[in-house]
Amino acid sequence: MSLDNVLAIAGAADGSTLLAVIGIMISIPIVVFASQFIVILMNRFPILIWIGALLVAYTAGSMIIEDRLAAQWLNNHIAGISHTHLIPILACGLLIVVSLVNKATKQQHAKN
Repeated sequence: MSLDNVLAIAGAADGSTLLAVIGIMISIPIVVFASQFIVILMNRFPILIWIGALLVAYTAGSMIIEDRLAAQWLNNHIAGISHTHLIPILACGLLIVVSLVNKATKQQHAKN
């Protein structure tokens, strides 16, 4: 199980140790026993990759605004921004933009 999975579970647990433990207990068997099935699903339905990535990005944005130092820094630069859902939404938007730029760059290199 990778660090990003653990961080996503911890972030989604929202500070609850019980939810974090339950999340890890559920996700480890999924990763170990169902990984081949998950790969088949992702190949068949690529939208699942986007949904998972957007969930991780939104959770990461939520973790940023819940961090005391990050929230203080954000509020010093943009008043009240840490009290909105704007940061998680911007994290999702950044994911989409970076993915599209990466795809366009790869297509451009493939043409050359």
